[in-house]
Amino acid sequence: MNSRTKGKQGELEFAHLLHDHLGVKITRNLEQSRNGGHDLRVHEGEQSPAATALRRFAMEVKRYGTVTPGDIASWWGQAVRQAQQVGALPLLAYRANRADWSVMIPLGALVADCTDNRELAYAVTLKIEAFALLIRECE
Repeated sequence: MNSRTKGKQGELEFAHLLHDHLGVKITRNLEQSRNGGHDLRVHEGEQSPAATALRRFAMEVKRYGTVTPGDIASWWGQAVRQAQQVGALPLLAYRANRADWSVMIPLGALVADCTDNRELAYAVTLKIEAFALLIRECE
């Protein structure tokens, strides 16, 4: 399987998981290849509180056979740059083969009035269930 196909499948898998946990329809950003930018977005017709909370994030998705700390650092940098382009918070979702999805967001997205620092040292990693709980609690 080529990397583009695996990337698409990873994006769809993560979008389906968000829908399963939050009931929010997530679509692929089909202009990402042409214009750069994040991978997923909330469907424009979604109006729920969870959809509003998710719209704060520019979602970058990575699906690889193995994931190293160096990969995570590189992907987080990419997520931060892409989020800055659209004035959103970065969100990096990643999964290695035979592993669960992890969701990385800035610490400031968890704790109001906390740091707005987007460096890797100030990012937190959650499992999908914990991230979904956070989004539901933002409602």
